[in-house]
Amino acid sequence: MGEIGIPRHEFLHVLRWWEIRCIIRGYGRRHRHAWGIARWQTFYLMACSGADLKNAGINRPSDLIKF
Repeated sequence: MGEIGIPRHEFLHVLRWWEIRCIIRGYGRRHRHAWGIARWQTFYLMACSGADLKNAGINRPSDLIKF
């Protein structure tokens, strides 16, 4: 549980199931946000580099990777 920042004992013995579910959901949202930032950066890098995005079918950053 080191990545989440919760001691193993607390995760296994102290927290309730609904608390664990909320923690895991929040952890997933944090990573989804980071991937969204990477997708925007990649899109603008490709646009600035002169890549032919229209012929590749890339009109929006969400066209790069579907979540």
